[in-house]
Amino acid sequence: MLTLFQSTILRSIGAVFIFTIGIWNFAYPRLSIRQILVVFFIFWSGFSFVYLNLEYIALISFLLVGIYLYKLPDSTPWTLASIPISYVAGAILDNVISILFFIFFHIDYDEFIFSRIYFPLFICILMPIHYITTFIGGLLIQKLCLKQHTTFSKSLFVMIMSNLLLCSAITLVNVLFGEKVGYTKKNVTFNCTLFLFYFCVSLFTMYRSLKSNEASMRAKQKLEQYESLREYTANLEHVYHNLRSFKHDYINIMASISSFLEEGEYDALHTYFNTYILPLKSTMNQNTETLNNLMNVHVLELKSLLSVKLMSAMEQGIQVTIDIPDTIDQIQLNPIDLTRVLGIYLDNAMEAASETERPVIAFHMAPVHNCIAIMIANSFLDKGLPISEMAQLNVTSKGENHGIGLYNANQILNQYDTVFHETYIEDGQFIQHLQIQNS
Repeated sequence: MLTLFQSTILRSIGAVFIFTIGIWNFAYPRLSIRQILVVFFIFWSGFSFVYLNLEYIALISFLLVGIYLYKLPDSTPWTLASIPISYVAGAILDNVISILFFIFFHIDYDEFIFSRIYFPLFICILMPIHYITTFIGGLLIQKLCLKQHTTFSKSLFVMIMSNLLLCSAITLVNVLFGEKVGYTKKNVTFNCTLFLFYFCVSLFTMYRSLKSNEASMRAKQKLEQYESLREYTANLEHVYHNLRSFKHDYINIMASISSFLEEGEYDALHTYFNTYILPLKSTMNQNTETLNNLMNVHVLELKSLLSVKLMSAMEQGIQVTIDIPDTIDQIQLNPIDLTRVLGIYLDNAMEAASETERPVIAFHMAPVHNCIAIMIANSFLDKGLPISEMAQLNVTSKGENHGIGLYNANQILNQYDTVFHETYIEDGQFIQHLQIQNS
């Protein structure tokens, strides 16, 4: 038989491995080897006091792990949620496998917990099953997060975390008090049934909440798409109105020029032409050229986005170059995802270019073999932020309440195996390059 000390140490070691494995599989984005080792040693330090009946030290280790994960640069709500999910999943599997041991080997709790054979065997069986279960659960969470590809609202995150923490608290209180009063096989069976039922209800509640959040995001995206189309139509009407006005005033302009010529006021004519007529011609040519270049884009959502963003850039005094030499009939990418990504890139390009002395944006899109190549280049001020860190959550050179756009764009693109994306700097320009497989 195992002594109390040996049994406590073995259970503590098993708990540390189980919690660490759960966090490793459930955390999103995935933790690095170094980060998961830090989590392991925090748990190890806390649970090493259990054999001294200082369980509260073990509880403090959960708080320390939460603080550490929260401070990570790429931490997300799911990173923190991995702690209570891992704990509850471990408790449920612990109870389920314990019941199977009781039934199969016909032993009670005390005999089981102090056995030199059954309890080590239980730990060896529990850990791989826990790993496989949490690995599958982690994949489902990653798929769900990629599908959401956006940050959660504060209210939704608070609701999910409150539900998970309540579930964990109920499980923890039951375990601690159960240890004090002593377990029986009926206790363990009842606990397992209760935990499993409550956890399933919690998962269903979380799933419905996330589906509701997804529906809200889609409605918001459709509204943004509609607004973009409305602005595109307004731009068309604006350019058409300018053309009609120019045509209507053409005779009057010619008459004014004729009067200068008749009076021989060539210097005054030169001043009049450069001051009033040439700027009008330049503005109309630029707007008309923009719309003409977009005529090759037959994807309505994309055309409306490009029109709104690029004409807005020109209104801000940014020199815009558009190169779309061939017809673009379709792009095999979700149109909402495509417009969100390009909208983020163009907004960032305009903001960065406007900070330079000679603001420039160049947009290129063309079919290349079986792909659609898209390139956005802009002038920028180098603020020393490494390109490798730009797509991380909350990493930005713009100050607070920024640093989420490129992260969201990266999350959207990561769900497509048919998209190649790279960010680089060349000839003093910041470049976003996409290649979308189109066959």
